[in-house]
Amino acid sequence: MSYPDRPDSFVGRLACRESYADAAASYFDETHKVESWDISCSGLSAEAVFAVRREARTWRPPEARSSYAAHPSRQRFKIVRRLDGAVEITSKVVQTFEPTASLYGGLA
Repeated sequence: MSYPDRPDSFVGRLACRESYADAAASYFDETHKVESWDISCSGLSAEAVFAVRREARTWRPPEARSSYAAHPSRQRFKIVRRLDGAVEITSKVVQTFEPTASLYGGLA
């Protein structure tokens, strides 16, 4: 997995698990809205591109208040069906991740 705001990619299940654990500990009141998607398939593989809008609050001790962030992003996934029938995401690349104003109003 790679993100535009991080210098290194996450490789392997353990790295992905640690990345999500860090995000789950940092963000709350999270809203994700898939605004569009495009999926193409070829044989046992597929590529999916999503436009996702994410809004969340973060709190980092010892700050007195939480902070708000809204980010539309473009995410590209590569997916394969293994020979044993399982589906595996082989790559996730967040191509864009830009701050923007609140969509829902209640979180800002």
